[in-house]
Amino acid sequence: LLLVNITLLADSKQFVHPGCSHKKSDLERLKAMVQAKIDPWYSSFLTLSKESNAQYNYSVKGSKSFTTVTQDGLNYSALSADVKAAYLNAIMWAATGDVRHADKAVEILNAWQNLTCFTGGGTESLNAGRVAWQLIEAAEIIKSTYSGWLPADIQKFKDMLVYPGYSNT
Repeated sequence: LLLVNITLLADSKQFVHPGCSHKKSDLERLKAMVQAKIDPWYSSFLTLSKESNAQYNYSVKGSKSFTTVTQDGLNYSALSADVKAAYLNAIMWAATGDVRHADKAVEILNAWQNLTCFTGGGTESLNAGRVAWQLIEAAEIIKSTYSGWLPADIQKFKDMLVYPGYSNT
């Protein structure tokens, strides 16, 4: 029965992702609670909505020209700020339905799609994971709930995730 359920989930094209912090039902509940102004969801949303990184007019720090990030060095502060902004804008999109937040998250995700190297000593894929998890969470939310992220850009993003973390180590 478990195997059948796993197969059904894989074939259903629904946003059910146990590797991320939020299931689609979590995001739907968040949106409903915010719309109904029910606490603690609503007051938490108000706090989130004041964060500079959660704004749809956030100024993206990364660029498609960036190919390298060095832990605590080259492009690291830009990556750290952008991954937080991508994730928070994805949450704002889920909570509000305001497409400007989804578009901002897509802009950020696309800005980092040419990254090919993350360095800094130690195990590079683990070092990259210090910030990359938020980027992955944002990507999963956007990919699964918003049709405005082009398939070609999604593929470039997926390719980027594999290359710097694993292919060159």
